[in-house]
Parts: sequence; structure tokens; C-alpha cells
Amino acid sequence: MDTLHLLSWNVQGLGGQAFRRFKGLLRADLGTANIGNIDILFLQEHHLCMDRIRKYGSILPGRWTHFWIPAFGPTGRQAGLCIAIKQHLQSIIVSAGTIMNKRAQFLIVKIRSQKVGLMNLYAPNSAAERAKLWLSLSDYVSLADCWLVGGDFNMIEDAADRLGGITTTISGWEAKCWDYFCFTYGLLDLWKVHSFSRIQGSLQFSRSDGSLVATNLS
Repeated sequence: MDTLHLLSWNVQGLGGQAFRRFKGLLRADLGTANIGNIDILFLQEHHLCMDRIRKYGSILPGRWTHFWIPAFGPTGRQAGLCIAIKQHLQSIIVSAGTIMNKRAQFLIVKIRSQKVGLMNLYAPNSAAERAKLWLSLSDYVSLADCWLVGGDFNMIEDAADRLGGITTTISGWEAKCWDYFCFTYGLLDLWKVHSFSRIQGSLQFSRSDGSLVATNLS
């Protein structure tokens, strides 16, 4: 196996009474994203409780193995993560797990002779809580030979990552924790050529979603 195609997507809610309709929209959107060419999928903020996940089963076209982290919070509809991998790739799975109160998850796969870690995360809005997350993630680096990290980081690392609105970047203790996390994993930002996402109803564009890859990933 020479190539795996991975898509990371914050779907911003699949729960509630309109789930059937959203399920259909997700399938349609994945169709436009050439889902047939995607081997591994990261989802953030699906807002699904475990009962609803069990009820509806796979939300994806085709045969997939899912690693769900259900939504949480007072209403049971906050956040929520999922890593899905095509079923014919099950033989490369080494292990899977959850990190820091359902804020991150990982999947370790064997590609050629390397153990590759795939991490999907949805970071807190609080700088203090994000700093705790960056530090806690650093404890897992030894599980794999190299890592790819994707998801919604809920922060701006560089002023160039935002157009319009407040361009306050991470600083202080969080910045130090973030730098330590990236250094520990040997990560580089894949999106230095920026792909901005618009904040609905405004002229602000930001890039709080991202993908980081280890420099030793071959």
C-alpha cells in the first residue's frame, strides 16, 4: 500500500430531530468530496449521542469501520468525534484510543514497516483547557513511529491564519504548550498555503481547522 487518502471535516452537527435529513446531506456532501477515493475520515462536532449512533449505524456510504466518541455536555449534544476507516483496511489497524475527556482520539495503523499514528481532535474554546490538551497529547508520542494530526484546533497560531475580525493569536502558557506538542511530535503545518473557512454571516475568514504531519512520515 503506497497511498492512503484522508479527509478531516468539522460537520458542525448531525444530531437533533432533523438527523435523518442531515444524514442524507452528509452522504450527498461526501459524494461531492469523492468519498470513493477516501480511505480514512476524521469527523468533528457530529453532536450525536451513543443511542443515536447505534440507532442509525453507519452514516457513510460503503463499508467502514467506525471509532466513535459520542457527544457530551449538559444537553448531550456538544462536540463528538469519529475516525472511520474503510473495512478492507482493517488488517492495518494496530490500536485505537481516546485522550483527555473525549477531546481527542487516535488510531495506530501499520503502513509498510512503520506504525503511523492518526490523531483526530476537537480542542476546547478555553486557552487554559487547550494548553492542558496540548500537554496531555505529548504523552502519546511513543505509541507510533510518526504522526498525522488533524481536526479543529479552535485557536489561531498565526495572524496570517485569519482575515477580518480579531486576529489575537495564542500566547503565553498555551503557546509554550503548543510549541512543545509540535516539537515532541516533530510536526509541520500542511496548510501554509492557506485554505480559509468563512464565519457564517460575516466577512471574517479563519483557519482554525488544520492538519499537521510529522517530518519523518515517509
